[in-house]
Amino acid sequence: LLVVNETVARWFGAARQDLEELPEGIMLAEAGWSVESQRALRLLQQEAETQSALVTREINAPLADGRAHDILVSAFPVIDGAGKAIAHGIAMTDITELRRVQAHLTQAQKMDALGRLAGGVAHDFNNIVGAIAGFARFIVEDTPENSDIHLYGERILTASTRAKQLIQQ
Repeated sequence: LLVVNETVARWFGAARQDLEELPEGIMLAEAGWSVESQRALRLLQQEAETQSALVTREINAPLADGRAHDILVSAFPVIDGAGKAIAHGIAMTDITELRRVQAHLTQAQKMDALGRLAGGVAHDFNNIVGAIAGFARFIVEDTPENSDIHLYGERILTASTRAKQLIQQ
């Protein structure tokens, strides 16, 4: 006995009653599920029945819109009064949007981490340039203006000023 709710009927692009009349394998095949996705679902059902427990997996399969969706499928045994599994149930949740948002969040977190790293490197580099500029100022202040060392100190100050401007960008 196959019982389908309205959401699954919309996913498969068919009337609920029409889907309920089909064998499960044919319903999935007509919905465009790959042999691999159908096999994964069957294995999930078997595992739930064998273990007499809820088993959950993600399956990627097409829905009526023609696009592949990430579907969280939970299979569970239906137990009679004697504790024997007499059937199985399946609950499916389309988690495609959740996966898309998670991927977007992951990308944003990577970009944030990269920005923090770049900011930290820039800060450290700025400290180094500041020390170089400080010592270059000492050279300029403590040497005669016409000496080569004084000229080198001024060049170092000019270069360190450019480096600081670059860091601030």
